[in-house]
Amino acid sequence: MPIKLHADLETFIFNFKKSDKFEILKQTVPVLMGIFLFLNPFSHVTSIKEISFYLSITIIVFLIFFRRIQIVFRTPLLVPFVFFVFWAFLSSVFALDKDNSFHDLYSHLIKYIILYLILINFFSSQKRLAVLSWIIIISASFFSIGGLVYDYIILGNTITTRFGLSLVETPTNLIGIVILFAMILAVHTLTEENNNYRKFILLFCILIFLTVTLLTQTRSSFVAMIFAFIVLLIRNKKTLLFFLFLFVAILFLSPIKERLAEHGSIWHRVALAYISWEIIKDYPILGTGFGMQTFGNNNFIDKEKYNSRIPPQYRLPTKFFESPHNMLLCMAGRLGIVGLIFFLYMLLTFFVMCLKLIRSGKNDFIRRWGLCILAAGTMLFIKGLFEPIFSQFIDVIFFTIFAMASILYRINQAYHEN
Repeated sequence: MPIKLHADLETFIFNFKKSDKFEILKQTVPVLMGIFLFLNPFSHVTSIKEISFYLSITIIVFLIFFRRIQIVFRTPLLVPFVFFVFWAFLSSVFALDKDNSFHDLYSHLIKYIILYLILINFFSSQKRLAVLSWIIIISASFFSIGGLVYDYIILGNTITTRFGLSLVETPTNLIGIVILFAMILAVHTLTEENNNYRKFILLFCILIFLTVTLLTQTRSSFVAMIFAFIVLLIRNKKTLLFFLFLFVAILFLSPIKERLAEHGSIWHRVALAYISWEIIKDYPILGTGFGMQTFGNNNFIDKEKYNSRIPPQYRLPTKFFESPHNMLLCMAGRLGIVGLIFFLYMLLTFFVMCLKLIRSGKNDFIRRWGLCILAAGTMLFIKGLFEPIFSQFIDVIFFTIFAMASILYRINQAYHEN
């Protein structure tokens, strides 16, 4: 009986290998990842996103088992990833809150490195890079239109009410990252597009994104958008000047300008920066652990102690101890100065990749896409200096931008090799 079962299994494997089912499975992975990315900004669809993500991994493992695909790990970001993951693991071993640290090590880092690897292996062509871009644009458009209808028609809010306050899983301050990323891709795609119908769709999307960005009334988004578009449109100065003039005019002719005069959140961020620095001085090498909940947990961080160390005019009610509103201070606090260096190494590698693609890309497609991805990375970096950006749906964007840079880098290498 065991011999017969073994023979039957070999027959099944042989027949399966001869079928076209493998090709169907290969095409299923980018579809599932497209669903995952499309649903990223939406609330209450976590189960669908998780099914899409883990079903993709299951199919990939299955294809690897039958030797129908080879996963490529070669990327300039591989070494920075390895260093960063190693240090995050080491910090978790000695963390103040080990449970939260190891949980976040997987759910906020390893999981999205896996996402990165899937994207660079299954969207590794010019056509699929464009498809990836369109998925993000259309997703953000549906999210924006749905949010506008809900906030200003169903709830009846006035235009002076900040967009997205009613949303739970996508905080208003972080919505800008989703929208600005899609806006950058839409503007880039518009410059590449020849079809008038698709141009109209892109123009409509850009208008919606600009509206939402203004209505969030998030100053860090305004600053990030200006820097991102300076990078994106640096070679088209007339368009850049027109865009900047239009944005500034709309900003100062609308009620939103009053938001710029508020200073409360600025002092709040200064206070959090002081407190973060005091924590870093106490845990300079390994930090408090990779877990993001440690900073605001009085069981591990004595809020009163750190509050008493900072200048009296900046002291905060301890209920505002949530997280540093700065990704560099956040990383230094969680992983120490060494961890911050590895994080900066990862960012620097990304920016160097983009600059190489812009300066020495083999064709206009690569050079223009290099500018686009550099603009997206610039936007995320600027936002990260003012906001607590480390959350699940921003992690997806963070590693998607990394993946797009790596895909373009591989496309450029293929030209050199040929």
